[in-house]
Amino acid sequence: MKVRITAALLTLLAVFGLAGCSPQAGAAAFVGSHRISEKTVDSYLTPRASASPVANQDGSTGVDVPRRDVLQYLILDQLFTASFPANGLKLTDADLDGVKSVVLQSLQASGISARSEDDLTRAMVKEGFNPAYPAIYLRVNELFNVLATRIGAQSIGDVTAAIDKARLTVKVNPSYGTWDPSSFSLSDTPPDFLTLTAGGSGS
Repeated sequence: MKVRITAALLTLLAVFGLAGCSPQAGAAAFVGSHRISEKTVDSYLTPRASASPVANQDGSTGVDVPRRDVLQYLILDQLFTASFPANGLKLTDADLDGVKSVVLQSLQASGISARSEDDLTRAMVKEGFNPAYPAIYLRVNELFNVLATRIGAQSIGDVTAAIDKARLTVKVNPSYGTWDPSSFSLSDTPPDFLTLTAGGSGS
């Protein structure tokens, strides 16, 4: 299963070298002051995951696709979560649970095995992801769905504006590529996001 994304989200493009002295050493990325270590990224993968390297836009060889996918979603988790208070919105577990079925249906429709949360977990584990990772993957899709609905987004630009209010700078280790603000991704294939019409509501 290839973890694809059908809709795009955004932040600011920021490419920084993170190799060097602590706290940069061993960092995969920073989202604001939050550090995502390479050890954390690796912890969500098993030896079964593909290890084929990917060429970066500058021609250099980057990390393999699964590691990029994991880092991408860990970054998005931070950005989306911070966007709620930045826009004066509250977020509860009930909000996320309320859109779970819609998210799973959308993922299933896009070709990802997701008849249920357990089904999604089994499919992703089979592809080499740690059993803890599918919950993050699903949460990010839920966060996008809830945020887009709560702000009444009519376009990706509306979501971008909401995220910008969090004022978080994304710094990425160059080996993972560049953080593309036009696709919320670290590669040419953006995440498997839901359309802005899917829903969940609340205040």
